[in-house]
Amino acid sequence: MTAGAKHLEITLETQVESVNLAEEMCLRVAEAAGFGEDDCYRIGMSVREGVINAFHYGNQERPEKKRAFMDEFDVVTGRTGGAEIVMSKNLPVPGGNSTNGRGGEGTAPKQGA
Repeated sequence: MTAGAKHLEITLETQVESVNLAEEMCLRVAEAAGFGEDDCYRIGMSVREGVINAFHYGNQERPEKKRAFMDEFDVVTGRTGGAEIVMSKNLPVPGGNSTNGRGGEGTAPKQGA
């Protein structure tokens, strides 16, 4: 993230209300950053669809599971303008188990804003 950038970290419950919360939070950040109405709509819908997919496909709609498939998740200024989403996953230690594997348990993802 660049100097002066703000960081937001959240863990969402696997429930329908969390979809609306995630969208609303992103819309507020996008508006504060100066995005126009059309761009805010597109950003909100993208976040909404991403959260729904994570709940449905990643968590199989099971409330006890959390969205923890990646070790890092950041939004940074894009090289040609706009924003880039950067996700990273640490390489496993040979002979060891991943700390947040397929079950989704472990450290919550970091979300940049």
